[in-house]
Formats: sequence, structure tokens, C-alpha cells
Amino acid sequence: KCFDIKELHINDLVSWLNIDFGNQEANPLAYAKHVYLDGKQITEIVVPDCITKIKKYTFGCFEGLKSITFHNGISDIGIYAFQFCTGLERIELPNGITSIEKAVFYSCTGLTDVVIPESVTSIGTWAFGHCSNLKSIDIPNRVTEIGELALYNCRSLEKIEIPECVESIGRKAFGNCGALAEITLPNSIRKMGDGVLSYCHSLTSIDLPDSIIRIEEGSFRACSNLEKI
Repeated sequence: KCFDIKELHINDLVSWLNIDFGNQEANPLAYAKHVYLDGKQITEIVVPDCITKIKKYTFGCFEGLKSITFHNGISDIGIYAFQFCTGLERIELPNGITSIEKAVFYSCTGLTDVVIPESVTSIGTWAFGHCSNLKSIDIPNRVTEIGELALYNCRSLEKIEIPECVESIGRKAFGNCGALAEITLPNSIRKMGDGVLSYCHSLTSIDLPDSIIRIEEGSFRACSNLEKI
């Protein structure tokens, strides 16, 4: 492992964005944490119009990244693309994407606000897991599935409304969201995964819709202040 890498220097952003990385360790950013373009440190990126896909692992561990601007021609953001980007505070996703893939923003601990377009229909496993400062998130009306651990350990999240099209919420999707005091579940929900609201200490009540046909083990585990269902 190349633990001594301190800086990553590139001279062409488009060329960098076209690289396929086999895993995070294949990307020098896993060690460097900071990127320099033509000798100048990058903290903000505007994705060039010629780029239509953000590849997996591309910006993972880029701690120096403070903001990124997408154009609406981007159709896909790959798995783990922004994991451990601890400097990111706000993300506005492009209108062209239909899913938020696995662990795209995993452990972006500086993230406080996310704007998700109406084109999105699914939120993947670990998508925003361990985003411990995320305070709010509006889930679009077309979303039908929220993956397991999607917002696990989002400790600052206080309120969330699940839209009417969502049919299933995966295992521990909102687990360990200690500040979550209010959650609205729609009549479309049929299944709640294992531990889906476990360790949500701020929940005092929850209304379950008539549409639910299965509640998995430990869905309300350690909800120590839950008094009414």
C-alpha cells in the first residue's frame, strides 16, 4: 500500500474522469486525499459537458473536495463515487439519473443537505450511510425502493417523509438515526426490513399503514422512547 502518497497531480480533468478504477485502492486518491490540477489544488469541480457518467470510485476519499457541480446530461453516478468525501457539504444531483447507487456518498460526514431530482426511482444500499451531519433529505415521489442501510447512522436526521410509491424499505435503512423524531410512512409500504428503525432513540410514536404485510425482526429494536404505534 502506498501510504506515503500525499498529493495527486493531474493535468487533464477529462482524462482523469475517463479512468476505470477496479476498486478504491486502485485510485491514488485513497492515499493522497487532495488533487492538484496544473499545480493548483482543487476544492471545487464543475463536471465538463463531455462527461455523461461519473465512474465508480472516481472521487472516493477526496477529502479536499468542497463542492461539485453536475450538468443534467449525466445519466449515471457509479458505486462508491464520492465515499469519504468529508469536505462536501451540499450536493445537488443531476436530473438525468434514475438511481442513487451503492455507497455513492458513504461516510460523507460533512454533508448537511442533498437535493435529489424527481427522476430518481431507487436509493441504493449504504447510499448515504454514515453521513452523520445530514440534517434533511427529500425523497422524490417516484422512488419505489429504499435499500438496506441507505441512511444508516445519519445521526443528525430529524424528520423524513417516505413518498407514496415506496413499497419496501431495506434492512436498517434508518437504523441508528438517533435524532429522528418523525417519520411518515405511506400506504404503499408492504415490507419493512430487519432493524429498519432500530436505535432511533428520539422516536416517540409511529403510524403504520394498513398496506404493510411483513415487518422483519428487530424493526423497532432499542427505540427506547417509542411509546405508541
